[in-house]
Order: sequence, then structure tokens, then C-alpha cells
Amino acid sequence: MGIGILADVLMNPVFPADGVEVERAVALSDVAALEKSNRQQAWQAFLDVVYAGHPYSNPVAGTADGLKAATLDDLKMFHSAAYRPDRTIMVFAGDATEDEAAALVEKYFGSWKAPDNKPFVVPPVPAIVKSTTKYVTMPEKMQDVFYIGFPTLKPDNPDYYAFQIATDIMAGTDLTSRLYKVIREKEGLVYYVYGQHLPRTGAATFQVVGGLAPENLDRAIELVRSEIRRIQTEPIPETELAEAKSFAIGQLPLKLETNGSVAGILSDLAYFGRPFDVIDNYPAIIQKISADGIMKVAREQLSADIYAAGVAGPTKAPETGEKK
Repeated sequence: MGIGILADVLMNPVFPADGVEVERAVALSDVAALEKSNRQQAWQAFLDVVYAGHPYSNPVAGTADGLKAATLDDLKMFHSAAYRPDRTIMVFAGDATEDEAAALVEKYFGSWKAPDNKPFVVPPVPAIVKSTTKYVTMPEKMQDVFYIGFPTLKPDNPDYYAFQIATDIMAGTDLTSRLYKVIREKEGLVYYVYGQHLPRTGAATFQVVGGLAPENLDRAIELVRSEIRRIQTEPIPETELAEAKSFAIGQLPLKLETNGSVAGILSDLAYFGRPFDVIDNYPAIIQKISADGIMKVAREQLSADIYAAGVAGPTKAPETGEKK
């Protein structure tokens, strides 16, 4: 049974030396590819600024030096410390009752014990006190990629859904958002532009990403800042707000089409401490969001004047900018 294999892999990993070396080679190859990507380098530059000195700034794929230095003992120690039942969420979606699922968990994971009673603690995330842009010069590239954003709320915040609608209107998709219409359709400055919200255990960021010719960089970033100010100060027109709500509500059934997607939503709700009945109540929650509520959350969670930015491509940092 699949759950039995999963339990064995989680609780009793072997870490064969030859297998580790195969995975090390694959990981090193992935890192080498990412180092050639201006989009990835811009993202890493953004993380270096927004999470300066914090573990969240570390490259998820690792570094070549780190991957080469990791030993079998390092892997075993990390597994023992990090893979543990008291920090595990298990979600079942499909043809199984609650009792059946509980019985399977007890059968296959009942003997799994945590090595200690230490709670998982995320170090404090640094605050951003001034706007900073980090540049990664890649002269072989034809275009720049930029990320601009800031720390913001997590999904357990009561204003999360108003924030979702606000950012959907401003930057939610690559075709219908205000940023797309202004920066791409009207001024023709970018190849693509859209926003992302990335929640983590101890923090969250919202960032806008775009790809463009180097000569358009400054103007595009200024327009991003302008659209932030606009959504903070101008009530959303009724028609635009209704369309945004309808789009958000209409996306929910699409996200529940497969057992895998249902499990993903449930695990996110559980991880961030949100009630499961959000799924049933979602349309009503969204419909209650007002134009005033959107301006309020935009003023509290977005900033046109204090932000972190990462840029990678042929553009060089100005003399007063931070260089890599």
C-alpha cells in the first residue's frame, strides 16, 4: 500500500552513498542552470534584500559549495531533526472515510516519535526601513527581470481575502490586471508583468515581477509604484470590483477539480490555521469585501515608498546602488 511505502521512506530513510551522489550531481546541475537565469537571479536578489541576513534569504536549491560539502552524516542529522510527527500535517482527499484515514495513520505512523519537545521557531524577520535595490549584472542577457515588493500579511490575517482581491485587481494576472493594462498594453514597456503573494511559516511577501528591455526599467518600476498609490487612495469602481469578485469566486471550483488539488487546499488551510469551512463560505466572504476595505488593506500592506527590489540582466547598478 502506498501509505506504507510513504511511512517507511519518511521514518526509515537509507541514504545509500551511490544514490546520494546521483542526487548531488542532479542538484549541482540544477544550481548551475539557475545561475544562468536572469529571472532566478533577480528573485534571489530580491530575497537577499527583503530577508537580509535571515534564513529565508537562502537559495532554496542550495549553492554549489554547500551541495558539494554536504555529507551523509549531515543528511541523517537533518532528517532526524526536521522530519518528525509533531511538525507533520497529513491530509486525505478521496475515497476514504475519516475513520479509515485515522486507522491508516495509526497503523503506519503510530510508532513515529519526535526526538525532543522543541517547538519549531522561525527567527524574527528583519523589517524594511528604506527602499533598496540589488542588481545582478548579466551582460550576456538581452532583457532585465525585476522583482519589487515588501513583507506583508499571512493567510491567517482577517484581512487576507480583501488583500487577495486588492492584489488581483492591481497585479493578479498577466492579462487583466491594472499593471498589465498600464505597463504593457498602454505604454508597451514589458514582455510580462504580474504579482505574487508568497506566504511562509514566519512571514510573507508580495512582489511584482516583470521582464523588459533595460531602457524601460526605471519607468516600469515607477508605474508599479504609481498603481500602488492609486489602489491605496482611489475607491475601486463598482464594475471593476464586481468583476474581480466574480473571477475569484469562479476560480474556486477549478481548484477543487481533483483529489490532489483538494488535498493541497486543505493542507494550506491547516498549515496556516484557517478553518476548513472557508471553502464553503468563500463566495460569501468575497462578496462582503468593499471598496473601502480594499483601500484600507492596500494602505496597510502595500508600499510605494519603502520596498525591496531585485534586478538581473544587462543593467548595471548605479554608482549609489548596491552591487553584487
